[in-house]
Amino acid sequence: MSVLYVVRTIITEDKQDDFNRWYNEDHVPHVLAFKGAVSARRFLTVKDPELVAAGKLANERWTHLAAYEFQDVNALGRWFASPDRKEMRADHEQRWGPIDNWKEAFVQIWP
Repeated sequence: MSVLYVVRTIITEDKQDDFNRWYNEDHVPHVLAFKGAVSARRFLTVKDPELVAAGKLANERWTHLAAYEFQDVNALGRWFASPDRKEMRADHEQRWGPIDNWKEAFVQIWP
């Protein structure tokens, strides 16, 4: 079964254009070149004051979310252990500072 690996991060507004360009043109293609990576999608957090006031957003802290699909748990494990991932994390920290993010993985159960 496929695995969805979700990463949330915080990028200040003044860095968002450069971050998005780097993420879309460098980071995501690098991940997708990894054997076992299937797809990637990116999202920007909803900052609607009405939703925040109503308590309907789980966490207003994060600015960006990336969702990566891997073929299976083994592919995700290989990704975590790979030199590519270590290099990409170092590149991220060099460009954007210490990584302040939240990560989670989900195994597909349907369909």
